[in-house]
Amino acid sequence: LFSFIPPPPSVRLAAAPPASAKRARLGDAMPAAMEQDTCLDELLKRLGLERFSKPLVGVGATTPGDIKWLEDGDFLALGLNLVQIRRLQAVAREGLSDDEDDALSPLRNKGCSPRRSSSFMSRLQAGEANMMPTSSDPGASRHWLEQASSRPLRLVFIRHGESEGNVNRTITKVVPDHLLHLTKNGRAQALDAGRRLCELIGDEISKFIVSPYVRTVETLNGIKQRFGREAEVREDLQIREQEHGNLDAENMGQLHQHAQKFGMFYFRFPDGESPADCYDRASLFLESLYRGWEYNRSPNQVFIGHGLMILVIIMRLMRLSVDEFLELEPLANCELVVLERDPQNPKFTVSFVWRHGMEREYGGLRRKAEKPNAPPVWDGKPDSELLVSETINEPEVASA
Repeated sequence: LFSFIPPPPSVRLAAAPPASAKRARLGDAMPAAMEQDTCLDELLKRLGLERFSKPLVGVGATTPGDIKWLEDGDFLALGLNLVQIRRLQAVAREGLSDDEDDALSPLRNKGCSPRRSSSFMSRLQAGEANMMPTSSDPGASRHWLEQASSRPLRLVFIRHGESEGNVNRTITKVVPDHLLHLTKNGRAQALDAGRRLCELIGDEISKFIVSPYVRTVETLNGIKQRFGREAEVREDLQIREQEHGNLDAENMGQLHQHAQKFGMFYFRFPDGESPADCYDRASLFLESLYRGWEYNRSPNQVFIGHGLMILVIIMRLMRLSVDEFLELEPLANCELVVLERDPQNPKFTVSFVWRHGMEREYGGLRRKAEKPNAPPVWDGKPDSELLVSETINEPEVASA
């Protein structure tokens, strides 16, 4: 499960019979096209890609010569991966001479150029127009339309199970944070998260992105035990935990107290990060995710990460303000946050959260019982009282 399968050895397709090209150049195009259909089917079978025969016909590729006029995005939209695409392109080129494939290619004869085709157009040709909002919808740019057709319908964020650091706050003074293991209880939580995830998505296709920290990878391993089938998995360093320095400082407790007075979203730990720094990471991560979604075929995307970083990613994705972020309750170990969207709309909403040992909780993210005090801000009125900033610096902490 969750393993990478090496591509099969390369194959070479014999060149098409010269008679095919001769008949095509003489105008007898129909018999030639029929022979080339058979040739394309043979090519796909030898590469183990025969399941893509009908989808390729759907976007206008009926001969090996058509292959070179399609872009990577068109192939990716049909479900081929890059290894399969490169092998198909190489073998198709080997099977025909330049003048032969130009003469036989319907795409070429229709006046198409190598840049004419696009993933967006191939989706329309493949009959997926009903998955897109109309052009009259607000913000219906080309990017918006493509995201509506290809974004996953469900995002599932899962915080890691209970770790050694959750039960012993001083361990990170002597053990690097990224090496902490799950506790026995954390392993049980991971197994249960796998059960809940399986209950949620059933047999639908899913892709996983996991933080490379030991506790998140161990959580993924526990989830896999209950998930019960293959899925694509990749690590992404950008969703790692907020960094608090290489090893915790001796005065870490004072630093946390100072962060509350300073403003926890902006306080940067010595040799570490602030949540605002994590927000910048989340922005980069989502940019790369959006690009990947242009060719996505999976209805589910699962992220296994860390409590604060998950909330920051959701904050960035849903454009929450800093004040709204500060109202959110921290995530529990192995809590699921499920975002879903309508097929006609790229925007996600929080459907429910699901904590270990509890039922699903609807109504959005959990929020603190009392809102944090927001800093006073001038309202713009000329006669309002002048505001003066309060001094919060504590020398013994600031110098740490």
